[in-house]
Amino acid sequence: MTAKIMMRASTKKKQSIIGAVFISVLLGSLSAATWAFSGPYASLVTVEPGVQIDVDVRWPDVGSPPEAGWPVIFIAHPGGGDKNTFADVAADFADDGYVTLNYTNRPNEDRSPSNFANDIVALKAWLLNDFQAEAGASVPTDTNAYGMTGTSLGGYTTWSGILLTNAFAAAVPFNFAYHMYTDHIETQGSLDRVSGGQAASLVTGEYPAAAIDTLMESSFNPILANFPGVTIPVQNHIAMLDGRWPGSHALTDHLNLTAASQRMIYIGTGGHGTATNDEAYRFQLRQDWFDHHLKGAANSIDTTDAIQISLLGSNEKISYPSWPPAGQASTMLYLGGGGQLNTSAPIVSSASASYTNDPGLLTWAALPNFDDTTFRSQVNRDVLTFETLPLVEEALIVGEPSVVLHVEGTASRYQVNVHLFDVSAAGEPILLAVGTATTDVSPAQLTIPLTVTGRRVPVGHSLRLEVTNRDDQDIDPTDGHTPEQGLLRFIPFIEYSDNQIFFDSARPSSVTIPLIGASELSFSSFQVPALGGIGLLALGLSMLGLGAVKLRRK
Repeated sequence: MTAKIMMRASTKKKQSIIGAVFISVLLGSLSAATWAFSGPYASLVTVEPGVQIDVDVRWPDVGSPPEAGWPVIFIAHPGGGDKNTFADVAADFADDGYVTLNYTNRPNEDRSPSNFANDIVALKAWLLNDFQAEAGASVPTDTNAYGMTGTSLGGYTTWSGILLTNAFAAAVPFNFAYHMYTDHIETQGSLDRVSGGQAASLVTGEYPAAAIDTLMESSFNPILANFPGVTIPVQNHIAMLDGRWPGSHALTDHLNLTAASQRMIYIGTGGHGTATNDEAYRFQLRQDWFDHHLKGAANSIDTTDAIQISLLGSNEKISYPSWPPAGQASTMLYLGGGGQLNTSAPIVSSASASYTNDPGLLTWAALPNFDDTTFRSQVNRDVLTFETLPLVEEALIVGEPSVVLHVEGTASRYQVNVHLFDVSAAGEPILLAVGTATTDVSPAQLTIPLTVTGRRVPVGHSLRLEVTNRDDQDIDPTDGHTPEQGLLRFIPFIEYSDNQIFFDSARPSSVTIPLIGASELSFSSFQVPALGGIGLLALGLSMLGLGAVKLRRK
């Protein structure tokens, strides 16, 4: 079932700030950018002794306020931004009948969920009790119709308000997932770069050290426990290939909102920055959400499917009322010799391939920082690839793939990263999903969940699984989003290790693919794949009964 998003009817033609500025430039004046609101009114609001928050307030200046007062939207900025980052969003909402409050967050060293929550409560109290007298304006607000939205750090701030306060009647966080802080540390033993950078200054010892695990759990598990108690309507936005806050963790957040009167998640394409090809759609979803829940608008958002997805590559919109989607089926592909992914399980008694993790002279104690450049320059990347033959029927992949690998490493701890690609007939890869695990068990059978994905894989394309020691998250820069090339999501383990992947009858390694509308993938019969030199090499090795294709590069 696919429910259409209703485009909002309007009696006036609205323009974005960008459009207004463009017109102004043509006319040689900025006076063309006019809006039906007053402000911004700027103030430094004391939220606690010695702490002031810089705010801007805008409010409608046409028409009469509703009997209960104007609805309100708080707008929080991303990291590196300030109250001016989303001035255009604030202006747009104010022009549409909302009071808006956008503000500059606390300094980095003071940012925590509890401080975010305390600031929100204090700012709401100021807006209700002090703002009108201070500004010399009559701007009644409806205390029961406050909402909040924000991106990245602003999404973090918004979620903190949702989980730790009763300030809001509706919320729309963008590009943040609370479960990221604990999921991979607890379940996969891997430390993401964001948590690593924070934890490194607080604990000592080897990664991911029990102290880091304890720190993350003690800091965030009490907050995660609040998800089932959320009752306000929440619309959550994230991108599948967001290298900082992956879509799967946002989906976990969404599914834990068990008590919410209404919940919705939009899983878009792109990386951490909002994809340009679905920005208008995302903003319309948010607008409809606030209009319905804060204004009472009858715009059908309350009957729209709770799961909204944009497919990679095509930007096609699909939706489902629940997760996992009804009719979803899974099919399994098995790693095999010659770099092949096969539909049948291996029958050979012994088969494996190896890759190496070589951090050179880098040590955990000597890490200067947790940036991508350090790891990419010091930790050589070693890659194994496994690939199917071309598809003869289109495949709609929607869901969370998973990988089972039989592995063995020579180090005390070693990391396994997996990346799933759609590969065109010309050999061009498009990243679909990623996952990682770090283990101190050898040999081991690892089950690695991959990030949520959605794509129609065309006829003639193949699927590729990449296994590597370093988690490079390069994504297709032509897919309507800001490229995140060179991004590392997980910190490599800093210890030399020779790692083997087994794929024989006793130790079958595999990837599970979630499908819609079919129960299996249909591939061409045995033929030369159109994969260039690497593909031909894989075919030759396969015919000789040798191991997986191995790529080595820095």
